[in-house]
Amino acid sequence: MIRKSLTALIVLMMVCGGNAVTRLTINDSANYFVTSIPTKIVLFSDGASFGNTLLCEIFMDVNGNKEIDTYDQRLAFFRLKDGLGWVRDDALPEEGIPGDETPKDGYIRTTFVLDENFRSFSPQTWIVRMTDEDNSVASALLTWRLPLGKSSVTGVVLDGRGSNPVSHVLVHLKNSADPDVERLAVTDADGNFSIDLFPGKWVAFTSNPQDKSYRPSKPFAITVRQKPNHLTLYAEKYNSFIEGSVFFKNKSPLENVTIALQNTHNFKIYHTTTDENGYFKIGVEPGQYVLTTTEYSSIYLGNHYWPEGFHAEPAVAHLAVAPGEVIRKNITFTAYPAFIRGVCTQDCAPLMDVLVQGVAIDPRTNEQHLYQTFSKADGSFSLGVERGLVASLV
Repeated sequence: MIRKSLTALIVLMMVCGGNAVTRLTINDSANYFVTSIPTKIVLFSDGASFGNTLLCEIFMDVNGNKEIDTYDQRLAFFRLKDGLGWVRDDALPEEGIPGDETPKDGYIRTTFVLDENFRSFSPQTWIVRMTDEDNSVASALLTWRLPLGKSSVTGVVLDGRGSNPVSHVLVHLKNSADPDVERLAVTDADGNFSIDLFPGKWVAFTSNPQDKSYRPSKPFAITVRQKPNHLTLYAEKYNSFIEGSVFFKNKSPLENVTIALQNTHNFKIYHTTTDENGYFKIGVEPGQYVLTTTEYSSIYLGNHYWPEGFHAEPAVAHLAVAPGEVIRKNITFTAYPAFIRGVCTQDCAPLMDVLVQGVAIDPRTNEQHLYQTFSKADGSFSLGVERGLVASLV
């Protein structure tokens, strides 16, 4: 959907003003419709104070609920300080990074252009989210409704039996001549999709971020011609599954926790998040797996939620899955008894998302234990540890 050269994406380093972020608009609208390109976009936000570091994230709204959740695809993220204005890149002197265009502290305006280097190639919605250092947030929508070209592809995704449409499925199209060119479409409630492609040979397949019981479809080659093209794809379910529930010790369920599985033979990673009841279910191919439930693996897979001060038991488990088998593995979250707290800074400025690691040696067994966490937007961190000697902090 987006080419490898994402220089233009840096334009979305917007910000916010005052004591907290309260609103974000795109061309004075909370939901701006893009119907043609090039189009100039003006982002305006409040909330931050001069010098605050703001995080801007852009998500593709895969499940169509206009809210950011773990099913959505994060396309990019950037940071900017309120009041810096335009920044020039020495490596690309002709390129500018738009910043604060307002002379007033606490109000941010930044302008950029949507064009062929930064666009969607199918009808979809992007969510732009701004996060201030106090973790306050504001969001706005970019809804893409560009006309399709002459060589566009329309189609439908059906289940493996070919009877029922499958909604909120990602349709991947990779160009055979240049695999770095990949375009994405999302099926609607009726399983339909459309996407703008140029003529040539492409490879098509599907994936389902929302329903992990569906396996990615096998890629197959198609030829796109200078005329309307139609494509029917099929999404099939796995036969083997790993399921379970995640609870605190008081038996209350834990939502939005990332569960990761890695096949020990081909190293393929499968992952999902728990629902409101703490339940998860992941379809897998038969084989040997390592199940991991840690803050590190969660953030690595794009989910920044983690209950502060807790760790999973077991954090790591080894599972063997036979064809057609459903294995159940429950996980309990337990509070750490002790903490190491501090702040990560660089030149007196707070640093976010810094990995903080502690290594403890059990004096009785000489067994080594690794503890990990990440710094917050204000640079602070709270590293949960067991009581005992921490030999090093990195």
